[in-house]
Amino acid sequence: MIRTKVSILVMLFFVFGLNLKAQMLTVKKIDKDNLKDGGLLIKPTSDIDSKEELYKIVFKGYDSDKDILTYPFAIPDTVDKLSLIRELLTFEGDQRLCVLPISNHNPLSSQIYMGNLKRYSLQLEALFLINQIYLDDPFKYSAYPLLKDNEGNMESVEGKLIEQAYEYYRDWFEKVKSVGGLDQARKAGLVPLRNAQAISWYN
Repeated sequence: MIRTKVSILVMLFFVFGLNLKAQMLTVKKIDKDNLKDGGLLIKPTSDIDSKEELYKIVFKGYDSDKDILTYPFAIPDTVDKLSLIRELLTFEGDQRLCVLPISNHNPLSSQIYMGNLKRYSLQLEALFLINQIYLDDPFKYSAYPLLKDNEGNMESVEGKLIEQAYEYYRDWFEKVKSVGGLDQARKAGLVPLRNAQAISWYN
């Protein structure tokens, strides 16, 4: 009985240790005063002046707010990208607002978004970051951190489209692992929302 309990404790410690090791990311609450006083003003300014708190997904040990307020996502060479994607998928349900506004990140895109949505949630940023990790030209695939369907509905914070997108991204991730990794998945032409006929990124 004692030996069994010890074995269980050792196993739990081992699993817990692996989980700790896998946590490469954290959520940074952005100091709005720094955004203004440091010349890092992020529009729309009404959001900065409001009581809404703003956040950003960052690597643990990031250097400064200035370094994290831009895309593409800077990934250290030593980071295991499969593990990073796995961790980003755990942000599903996180509706805290990202400090960055909804804007076009593809300079070659002529599409202009004129809708009422101004910001996006961390759960959507996580998918947007996965695109940057995996795709050779991520902003051609997803110029805006904004999801749409065939009927013109759009989501940036929460809703059915984001929930469905996570299902597709999880299925895609399983296929990536089954073919042997990211390089093999790229060669096979695997794309996260390829089979999602009614959901796409706003471009």
